[in-house]
Amino acid sequence: MDSSPIYKTDESQCLIFSLEEDVIKTSIKSGYHIEKSSSDTLVICQKIAGLENDKLKRSYLVDEKMLFSTELKKRKGEKNIVATKLFTPKLNVNLDDEIFIAFKNNISNIDVVGSLTIFPGKKVVTSEISYSSVKSNKIGIITNVINNSFDKWDLTNFEEFESIKIPFIIRSEIKRYSSLTYKGVRVLYFTNTISEFDYVNRSTTLDDMEKSNKLFQKGIKAYSDKNYIIAAEYFSKSYKTDPKNIDALYNKAVAYFEGGDKENACKTWKELVDLGQTNGIELYKNNCN
Repeated sequence: MDSSPIYKTDESQCLIFSLEEDVIKTSIKSGYHIEKSSSDTLVICQKIAGLENDKLKRSYLVDEKMLFSTELKKRKGEKNIVATKLFTPKLNVNLDDEIFIAFKNNISNIDVVGSLTIFPGKKVVTSEISYSSVKSNKIGIITNVINNSFDKWDLTNFEEFESIKIPFIIRSEIKRYSSLTYKGVRVLYFTNTISEFDYVNRSTTLDDMEKSNKLFQKGIKAYSDKNYIIAAEYFSKSYKTDPKNIDALYNKAVAYFEGGDKENACKTWKELVDLGQTNGIELYKNNCN
């Protein structure tokens, strides 16, 4: 569930578990409850002692071979394609590490946007850089690593294509935290949008939580004043700032509903349904069907 679509699964990182009826046990007090199991689909829900259902995460897993087959049919007759998370060759090594090593510990802050193209028949990989946040000799190092990566790709089932293009963003950064220093290189594939990179790699900080709470309180005030649509906007911003603040999502739906915007209320309740929220499921059933 935590694996990258472009890297081959490393089974050494998998959890050891035991299967007891419909429960995948990963420890004495936690595991996953199997809610649905078929030949191509698996739905599991966290099972943690003392934690309410609405606080648990669900995962909806689909057989990779089925997804690949579906995507392959969509591209029937095509010779030059752009890879996606659901349809991509796999890497046998981590290019993040390869680039980091090539930098020889000379890390600086730089964002690079571009794409790589694999030519299976020619056994060649080329790269193109469309943006760099600063001028740097690291661009040449990055392209050299990518252009020499052909043997690191597993092209099984992709041999028939003339070219496979993969957009990417590369971030090299150095951060200092009092006595600690972080140096690293990270690559995000299938996008050229830097804001998406920030979103994927974001973590909720104390500042985020504080900002989310302030927006939440503004939403409460607007709702009390019967400014329902404005309240919904505040609750929406509160949830985006801290996605763990599920109450903001519930309040957003109610604010829309009270403001006469049933369509957006139902869209928000559907978000809660997708998150496996029991109360959200009931609200969606009672108000949107």
